Amino acid sequence: MPQDIQQAVKDKTPRSGELAALPSNVTPEQIGQLIGTIHSLREALEYARVDKEKSVQAALASNSNEIAQYKATIAALRDALEQSRVDKEKSVEAAVAASRDEVGQLRAMISNLRDELDKAKIVRENSVQAALASSSDLIAQLKKTVTSLRDAMTQMQEDHARNLQMGLVKSQDEIRQLKETAAILRGKLEEQVKR
Repeated sequence: MPQDIQQAVKDKTPRSGELAALPSNVTPEQIGQLIGTIHSLREALEYARVDKEKSVQAALASNSNEIAQYKATIAALRDALEQSRVDKEKSVEAAVAASRDEVGQLRAMISNLRDELDKAKIVRENSVQAALASSSDLIAQLKKTVTSLRDAMTQMQEDHARNLQMGLVKSQDEIRQLKETAAILRGKLEEQVKR
């Protein structure tokens, strides 16, 4: 298309003198038709551009919504993971506290038994002293009794010490199992988060 016709189309109406530059066989009706066609094509092109912009904006809005949903999902999963970690820490702390309480109770029980044994020892020694004053046979029997009572006391102390040690081992095993369970659950939750 000649430059003069392009300028005429751009301005929508031809300027004076521009039509003279057209070939002589082009009629004004043809020029009007060409200009009308150009105007129609320009309007169709503008509609297509607007539709394209609307499609781009809709796609951007859809992507923004999807990204926001992903961010919300990630935040929810992060919160769930943190809550799971806090819950497991609380469980471990509760188990440790329970173990400490049990150890404290066992120590108190051992202390009470030791006091009772000390009192019993004093009573027995007093009995031995009274028996020594009355008879040598009775003294020999009382010595045997004292020996057996000491053995029994030693056995009781050993039993209590063993029970205490077993209680401590059991508590430590339970704490270890809780930690292992917490680690397994944390791993499973992390696998779920990755999915």
